[in-house]
Amino acid sequence: MTQPKLYRWLQMLEQGRYQQAADEIHEILHNQGFHTPPVTCPQGQEVQVSVGGRTVFHMTGKEAGN
Repeated sequence: MTQPKLYRWLQMLEQGRYQQAADEIHEILHNQGFHTPPVTCPQGQEVQVSVGGRTVFHMTGKEAGN
């Protein structure tokens, strides 16, 4: 994973494009052998993505779409 991809995901999150960022992160994890279920980003709630019991992405409150 490259820094430009991470930066692009941060930009997506800042722009409120949570589902698109989650889908791209899920695809990268899947392609690297981490077979996790897809994530649906709720508006205004907690969003958390875990891989092997370890949280790799977490947002709450306003960050998650409030």
